Amino acid sequence: MCGFVGYINLNKTLNQEILKRMALTINHRGPDNIGIWLDKNIGLGIAHNRLSIIDVSENGNQPMKSIDGRYIIAFNGEIYNHNDLRKDLINNNWTHGWRGTSDTETLVTCLQVWGIDKTIDKLNGMFALSIFDREKNYLTLARDRFGEKPIYYYLKENLFIFGSELKALREYPYLPNEIDEKSLPLFLRYGYIPSPYSIYKDIFKLEPATKLSFDLNNFELIEKKCYWDLQKIATNSINKRAEDQTPDYLGFKEKFNDAVRLRMESDVPLGAFLSGGIDSTAVVATMQRFSSNPINTFTIGFEEEEYSEAKNAKRISELLGTNHTELILSPNEALEIIPELPEIWDEPFADSSQIPTLLVSRLAKKSVTVALSGDGGDEIFCGYNRYARGYDFQKISNKIPSNLKPIFKKLVQKNLLIFLSSLFSYKAFNKKIPNLSISLNKLKNIIDMDNDESFYLSLISTIQNPNDLLIAKEGHKTLLNDKKYWPEVSNFREAMMILDCLTYLPDDILTKLDRASMSCSLETRTPFLDHHLFEWAWSQPFSLKLNYGRTKWCIKKLLNEYLPFNTFNSPKKGFSIPIDLWLSGPLKEWSLDMVSPEKIKREGIFNYQAIDKIVKNTKETKSNCPSELWNILMFQAWHEKWT
Repeated sequence: MCGFVGYINLNKTLNQEILKRMALTINHRGPDNIGIWLDKNIGLGIAHNRLSIIDVSENGNQPMKSIDGRYIIAFNGEIYNHNDLRKDLINNNWTHGWRGTSDTETLVTCLQVWGIDKTIDKLNGMFALSIFDREKNYLTLARDRFGEKPIYYYLKENLFIFGSELKALREYPYLPNEIDEKSLPLFLRYGYIPSPYSIYKDIFKLEPATKLSFDLNNFELIEKKCYWDLQKIATNSINKRAEDQTPDYLGFKEKFNDAVRLRMESDVPLGAFLSGGIDSTAVVATMQRFSSNPINTFTIGFEEEEYSEAKNAKRISELLGTNHTELILSPNEALEIIPELPEIWDEPFADSSQIPTLLVSRLAKKSVTVALSGDGGDEIFCGYNRYARGYDFQKISNKIPSNLKPIFKKLVQKNLLIFLSSLFSYKAFNKKIPNLSISLNKLKNIIDMDNDESFYLSLISTIQNPNDLLIAKEGHKTLLNDKKYWPEVSNFREAMMILDCLTYLPDDILTKLDRASMSCSLETRTPFLDHHLFEWAWSQPFSLKLNYGRTKWCIKKLLNEYLPFNTFNSPKKGFSIPIDLWLSGPLKEWSLDMVSPEKIKREGIFNYQAIDKIVKNTKETKSNCPSELWNILMFQAWHEKWT
C-alpha cells in the first residue's frame, strides 16, 4: 500500500524539490521510503511513497524499472495473485530470475512480457498504476476494478499532474485550485462527489476499472477506456441465468474462502475490523479458520449503546477465539477529531461513519499493518434495507390513492413520530431504531415516488433539492441522471445493487476506507471485492442473496457453520454514529458556529435562509435534517481548511 505523484511539463522543466514536496504531502500513505524518478529530456517526474507489506527490503522500492529498461512503474495497492503470476511467467520462459519477492517486481515483469493491457486483465488486486512506456513515450494510469485505490489528475495547457490524493496536486505551485460550483449540488445530495468530478475545476478522478493513456510526444490524452465493465458483466449474467436455477451455496463458500485466503498473505502483522455485523464477522470467521493463531480484531463502540455493536463484536470474538481490542468512543473524542477530517478527506466528504472508521484504523495500526474489512458485502449480496424492506414499502405506497398520499406523508413525517415519542419516549424508541427521525423521513419521501427510479434516487439522496441551498444552482450530470445508463434487468432490486456498485461503493464506502486507513499507514483489504467472486455471484439466482425475505442469505448460511444464529442476526448498525444526538448535544456549539448567518453570508455559497431552516429543524428532530446538516458542516469544515 503506497501513494504516488507525478507531473509532465510541456516545457520539459522539472524541479525535483517540487516533486518531493508533493510526495511529502501524502507520506502517510507510505512512510517507509520515498523514491523519485526523473527524465528531464522528456519532462516527466514520478515520486513514490512506500508502505512495505510484501518483501519489506529495498528490493521492493519504487519507482521500479523493468529488466529491459522499457517500463517504469509506481503503483499503490496490492496484487494478491502475484505468486501465481510468477508461475505463469516462468511457464512463459521467463529465465531472468528475481531480485526479490515483491508484487511490484512481479507486476513490472508482467509488463515486460505481456504488455499493459494483458497484464491489467490478469491482475487480482486493488491498485492504482502509473506506468511509463519509454519505447512509445506513453504514460498510462489505471485504477482497479472497484475503485479501492484513488487517482486524481489535472490536464490543462502545458501541464499534466497526477497523484493519489488531491492535496498532492495542490502542492504544485500556481495550480488554480478553483472550486467547481457544479460539483456542489452533487456533494450536498450524496455526501460525496461522484467520479469523474472533484471539488476543483479541471481536476478529475479516474473512474474505477479505467485506463488512461497520455502521449508525451504530442502532449495529449490519447485514450481513456473502461477495461472491465461492471454493469455489463452483472447485467449479462442476470439475463442469462435460468429462472429455476438452484443457488450454489457451496460455490459461494469456496470462492469466498479463496478471496479471504489470498488477502491474508503478508510479511507484516495482519488483523481485521470486526464491527459485529454480518460481513465483517464472515471475514473474521473465515480468517480464523485459516490461521493457527488468534486473529487480531478491532472494533469501535459508542457510549450511546443503542448505536453500538461493541458488545456483540466482543461476544463474536470470544466465540471465534480472536485477540480482540475495542475502543468506546465518547462525543468529546469525536469533537476532538473533527478538525482533522478536512485534512484526511481533502475534498468535501460527509459519510459520518468516517469518524469511527478513522478511529478503528488508528486502533488497529497500534498492533498490525494490514487489516481485512467486510466492505462490499452489502452491495453484492443484497444487504441494504432499501433492497428489501424499503422496496417492499415502495410497492405498497404505490397502491395508495393519490388524494390520500398527503395524509400518509403527514402521518409518517410528524404525527407518527409524535405518537411514538409520547408512547415510548423518543429516546427509548430510538434505542430500537437508531436515527429514527431520519428513517421516518426516508419513508415519507418514498410515498411521493411513483416509479422505481425516483424511489432509488430519493433513498440515496441526503438532500432532495440541493439547489435550494445554493446560490449557484447548476450541477454536473452523472449516470444517475440518464435512464439509458441504468441496468436493463427485470429485478429492480438487482438494478439498485449494480448502481450502488458503480457509484456509492467506490465514491463513498471505499473512499472512506482508503483515506481513513491510509492516514495512519494501515493497509486495508476487502475480500468481498474479489472480482472472481463478484462475477460468479451475478451468475447465481437472486435467492442466493435475498431468500424468503432474508438478506445476504449465503453469508448468513456460512456464519451458521461458525456461530449461533442470534449472534449475527441483529439489525444492521455498522459504524454509524449517533449523529442526531451529538448535533443536538456535544457538537451543537461547533455546528452552530460553522453555519452562523455571518459566515454563510460572507462565503457567498449558500442561501443562508435555507441553511437556517435546516438548523432549526435539526433541533426539533422532526426530519432528515441531522444528515442534511452534517453534509453542510463537512463542506464548511473543508472550506475553512482549504480556501
